[in-house]
Amino acid sequence: MRWSKQPLLLALLALASLTPLKGEDRPSGPADDARASSAPSNQREPKSDWLADFKKHLPGWLSFGGQYRGRLEGQTGREFTPGNNDFYYLSQLRLDFNIRVCSNLRLMVQGQDSHAPGLEIDPRPPSFQNLLDLRQGYLDLHHGDRRSVGLQVGRQEISFGEERVIGAGNWSNTSRSFDAARFYVSTNSARVDILAGSLVRTRDGAFDSPQLKGNNLYGAYASLKSARYHSKVEPFLFFRTIHQVRNERGLPGSAGFFSFGARLLGDLPKSLDYNVEMAGERGTYATDPFRAWAGHWTLGYTARKMNTRPHLLLEYNYASGDASPRDGRHETFDQLFPTNHSKYGTADVIGWRNMHNLRAGVEQTFKSNLKVAYDYHSHWLAQAADALYSDNGTPVARVAGGALNRHVGNEFDVVLSCKVSKQYTFGFGYGYLWAGPFLKQATAHGNVSYPYSFLTYSF
Repeated sequence: MRWSKQPLLLALLALASLTPLKGEDRPSGPADDARASSAPSNQREPKSDWLADFKKHLPGWLSFGGQYRGRLEGQTGREFTPGNNDFYYLSQLRLDFNIRVCSNLRLMVQGQDSHAPGLEIDPRPPSFQNLLDLRQGYLDLHHGDRRSVGLQVGRQEISFGEERVIGAGNWSNTSRSFDAARFYVSTNSARVDILAGSLVRTRDGAFDSPQLKGNNLYGAYASLKSARYHSKVEPFLFFRTIHQVRNERGLPGSAGFFSFGARLLGDLPKSLDYNVEMAGERGTYATDPFRAWAGHWTLGYTARKMNTRPHLLLEYNYASGDASPRDGRHETFDQLFPTNHSKYGTADVIGWRNMHNLRAGVEQTFKSNLKVAYDYHSHWLAQAADALYSDNGTPVARVAGGALNRHVGNEFDVVLSCKVSKQYTFGFGYGYLWAGPFLKQATAHGNVSYPYSFLTYSF
């Protein structure tokens, strides 16, 4: 809906966002916004209510929980077009049921109901709205109470590391799940996951179904910790298949390629820390040879003597692009299934494909359990002949014959999150992207902004 025409409705939606909602840190998946933090142990618990009393009377083999999240958000300059604005409300309800069949077997079922009242786009895209459907439903067969060895079979959420390669996409109103089989082995210092699965297609008004002939993922991910060096190494190897793609001559076919790499993070002397992730890709893309790579490098510093312990960081992100659309080689990095929210700007218009991204930022944590982060980004194309890709990996702007200037634009972001209690979390974010020479040549010269606020309640 247009901002200028709907002030009353937006005010009502803002009030609606103050209704009880569920937090981002639900036990069945990762946080929607990684900047949210856990409540301190000495924080006063909310008073008991009928739902808490009801859960106390459940049999020992059954546990129940859930979340409700409300988010008021919008975008000005959609599709980089001045005046193309839309503001709307997103609601997401999740109900979780865990059934202990026996000491070594658990059934997990999660239903999800997502709505997008006020969104101008009709019909609603599946990433915004999907009426009541099954998001997760799997059996977990494990050895021992600590679940050091196990097998999960069924519809499930899959997330690894910082979710730059494989994530649940929980910022989306409908998120992502896989119909998969996953075998895992876990110890105090290591975990290894081996999986085979198919991406579930979100379909509003119909039961979500897997893409068995098109979007399959096979591979392994390991996480190895070193307490001595306060570090972690996470190597991975995946094989992805994509049905119905076209090569550079326009001929149809399928894609199949390996994605391999590792993530390394840890502490350094002098209050410094690092986070590095790199991935290479090899395979075929509708008979064209496929060669691509990407990297993420962060160096941080924590001012430990200051009360708010500000964390300063410098970051560089790169993903290869295609040097020529007619040379018979596919070189654009495939970002697989990431959670991209706020990783390359809070405006969420840039994906990890054909890009250079420079970031400088600071994060602060206050005693009131309030976190505030400020970031500055500069975005560039890696290859002028390739497109600019959105956060979901689709091309959004391209200059035929190649861009005269590869600078996409500059962006400033601010993100605030506060854990009000164990159950309540409040957040606010704002990102503004100033169009650079590339966007001015390839689009209608529009700047983009993305404001949002959310309140969640967990039970």
